[in-house]
Amino acid sequence: MAAHEIARLDAPTASGRTRREVLRLRQRILATLRAWLDAEDFFAAEVPLLIRGACPDVYLASFVVPGGGYLTTSTEYLIKRLVAGGFERVYTLAPNFRAGEVSPRHGPEFTMLEWSRAGADLARIERDAEALVRASLAAIAPGATAVTWGGHTVDVAGPWERLTVRDALRRHLGADVDATFSLASLRAGIDAAGLRAGPGLADTARDAMSLLMGHLQPHLGTTRPTFLTAWPAFETSSAARASDAVAERSELFIAGMELADGFPSLLDADQQRATFAEQLEDRRAAGLPGVDLDERYLAALDGGLPKSAGMALGVDRLVMVLTGTDDIRDVQTFGWDER
Repeated sequence: MAAHEIARLDAPTASGRTRREVLRLRQRILATLRAWLDAEDFFAAEVPLLIRGACPDVYLASFVVPGGGYLTTSTEYLIKRLVAGGFERVYTLAPNFRAGEVSPRHGPEFTMLEWSRAGADLARIERDAEALVRASLAAIAPGATAVTWGGHTVDVAGPWERLTVRDALRRHLGADVDATFSLASLRAGIDAAGLRAGPGLADTARDAMSLLMGHLQPHLGTTRPTFLTAWPAFETSSAARASDAVAERSELFIAGMELADGFPSLLDADQQRATFAEQLEDRRAAGLPGVDLDERYLAALDGGLPKSAGMALGVDRLVMVLTGTDDIRDVQTFGWDER
């Protein structure tokens, strides 16, 4: 083995710890996540990573497997099938795969914790996320009440902030977007925020929203963790709707880092098929390949999915924030460039 392949573990990270030390802390965090969920009587599901149907959301790029199938981008639909089958509390802690961007915050393979509670609402899974983050911090830094990341010190012991997308845009960017997240109001918000929307960057409501979010995110969770709620419905295909234009969805941000995304489940099978069809059409319009849908998940909805809510938490990013490291490779045993 070449010397440089070994030395990488001894290299200091942004936290001052070596990568080997960070990986030890990661192991403790993983054990804590499992222990907390086990104590809450969750079923730890072992699920396949090679699946027949993929999520059609236009912003997700799946790895297509020769011979048929995809590497999973999320275990959401598998978890929901288990909830439909009678498991009231389910979690997975598993690798996910998404083609595309590689950066200090992104990799094509990463670890995700996903969980769902039958009978739960959005507030319940937000409380789960709070408890999981606090327990993880206590496991590696007993007595600590704050984390420091990206130049921000964030109090995780006190009350966490809950802010709607519209309120956040207004507060941090001066962008006053209407209740339907219309393209016209999003473009006006871009102008009000003093942002430049070059060719193709605000052609659709989703594009315009993405531009605004890119500038909003660094402002979120800088003094206390922030749950960003009441998202435009076009941003998700499987969340319950508060209205035709707004989804019941919550994303967690700490120190400007997006850590988790959760929502009550969409229960209507016909509506789910309709949102999938919209996403597939958006993919076609964007020149992206279509994907095969998870027909077994749709069949489970036909059979009746109980009221439930779930959340996905990026474990690599959680470890980054809690250990003060700024590169996802430093919290993975082998980064993408080391394989």
